[in-house]
Amino acid sequence: MIKLKQIIHDAITNSVEATWVDRTIAPDTVVPEELLPDTTADEGNITLGKVIPAHIVPGAVTEVQVKCHSYSDRQMQLLRDHAAIAGTPLTDYEALIALVESNIQPIPPPTAEQVAEEARQVALEDAKTAAKADNVVRYLRDHTPAEVEAYVQTNVTDLASARQMMKKFAVVLCVLSKQNFR
Repeated sequence: MIKLKQIIHDAITNSVEATWVDRTIAPDTVVPEELLPDTTADEGNITLGKVIPAHIVPGAVTEVQVKCHSYSDRQMQLLRDHAAIAGTPLTDYEALIALVESNIQPIPPPTAEQVAEEARQVALEDAKTAAKADNVVRYLRDHTPAEVEAYVQTNVTDLASARQMMKKFAVVLCVLSKQNFR
């Protein structure tokens, strides 16, 4: 039978750790009455044997840990869900869960540096996506240097086509430098 063995509260992090065990109880053993034999002392005195009355030896209890999970203060519903799946009630721990939920602190807003970094990452991903969609960029990516050289030799025939090719090279260099030189 799976049993919720304990829930430990860490007040510093406002989190809990729950441990479930599979508990097995062996059957009790009935020990019948026993008469110990008489004994004779060195002087020849006889001591009558003792009678050990019948008794019951309780079965051994074994517990095997089946799950141990740490839950942050925002994961109390997950704890309830896990307890429901295991079929273990949380009635003894509802006050502790309520205490943890009452001490949830708001998530601090991101700093200006974090916002700027996230915007930079989004811009880099947008630039990569746009570059990958371009036919010339895909050709540069998928062919050997010799093939790219032949491609440029064939397709750059005047100033206008040279400008177009330079634009493509500039886009690729921009994306690569943002990705690799930060």
